[in-house]
Amino acid sequence: YFQNSVIDAEAKALIYNAIESLPEQERTVFELSFMEGLKNVEIAKLLKLSDSSIKKYKASALQLLRKKLRPDLFLMLLGL
Repeated sequence: YFQNSVIDAEAKALIYNAIESLPEQERTVFELSFMEGLKNVEIAKLLKLSDSSIKKYKASALQLLRKKLRPDLFLMLLGL
């Protein structure tokens, strides 16, 4: 059990650091979408941006996180 909790803590730290390293706009959209569960339309209204801008920032955030994280951590982040 101890080894698994250490691995989980390390994985969470790596994921958290990757999210924190995103550019501000991508990080904000990612957090609102994937962590807060808001829809694109809600995020657009909240941030006073277009729906297409939200889609662009979300795609950019996912692309950057995919590059920064090992495949297993990226899938863990997405909850797969």
